[in-house]
Formats: sequence, C-alpha cells, structure tokens
Amino acid sequence: MVGFICSLQCQGDARFNFDFAILVAGFKSVNSFHKSLYERPVTMPTLHVFGDTDNVIPKEMSEDLLTYFVDPQTVKHPGGHFVPASSPQKKVYIEFLNTFVQKKVAES
Repeated sequence: MVGFICSLQCQGDARFNFDFAILVAGFKSVNSFHKSLYERPVTMPTLHVFGDTDNVIPKEMSEDLLTYFVDPQTVKHPGGHFVPASSPQKKVYIEFLNTFVQKKVAES
C-alpha cells in the first residue's frame, strides 16, 4: 500500500504530503485498478526493508517493487517477516532519517 501511496503523491495527489517513505516488506499491488500507479517512477526518497527468508512477502516481491523507484535505498537482512533492529540496520535507518531531520532544522 505504501508503494502506491508514494506513487499517488508523486503524481500530484493532494491528499498526501510527506517527504520520504520507509517500506517494510513492500510489494506491488496486483489489482488491475492500481496498474496506472506503476507507470511512472516514484522519485521521492525511500528506504526499503525486507528479509531473505520472508515467507509472508517473499523477497522477490519486494525486489520487484524496487524497480518502480528512483534510487531506492535498501536494507536486506537474512531473516524473515520482521523489522530488523540490530546495529548494522539501525545505522542505515539513522543515516536515512538524519537527512530529513537536518533538512527540517535548516528550514527553521
């Protein structure tokens, strides 16, 4: 769902107004109604998190979603369907989020 909300915002949908997205175990909707949402690449900054052994959303589905985003950052982990919180992953989350914190601080 977050993937197509990102797409809607990038296409100018005024219902959404956010600077970035973090997608955990994201996947492309297969509903034909959503097909047009994947016609243009999503240009907002995104971080995609998924596990190699996820049995709920297989990693291939998350990897397929990456192709619809411009310069997506990724956190791939050896586990399943969960948000990894060990030190290496935390570092990536912090670096990604700090970009936006610094931007907001500079704007104030």
